[in-house]
Amino acid sequence: MKKLLGMEILGLANMIRRVTFNDLDVFDDKDRPTQVQHFVLIQIFHSTEDVYQRDLEKKFKIRRSTIAEILKGMEKKGLIVRTFSPLDKRTKKIELTKKAIAMCEEEKERVKETERKLTDGLSEDDIKTFYTLMDKMLGNLQKEELK
Repeated sequence: MKKLLGMEILGLANMIRRVTFNDLDVFDDKDRPTQVQHFVLIQIFHSTEDVYQRDLEKKFKIRRSTIAEILKGMEKKGLIVRTFSPLDKRTKKIELTKKAIAMCEEEKERVKETERKLTDGLSEDDIKTFYTLMDKMLGNLQKEELK
């Protein structure tokens, strides 16, 4: 059977989620972040700048309505708060709650370990090549989306 690049990438993404997050017992079921919410939390946690909804839309390549629903669920679980930006009252800054920060601190090593496993045996050039190819593929799809 011929391999399809898109399906291989989806399979890799699913494996990353399973390896990184499947056995988490940090929260009760009602408070447990979904796997997608975990990725959003990690992105916010590791950001060195203020994070806004539009930043997450771009980073995860998802629509405004999709990220809005994800954030709404995270707010209900007490993982984030949204505050008005001092620069633009039309936008809201997304901040992690103490509860979410504690969870991210606990998971920091788990994320590093997954990253180590992903890059095991890869040279810096391999990793640069991967990012170059990924950027080209994203550009191809974004051009198509704009049509």
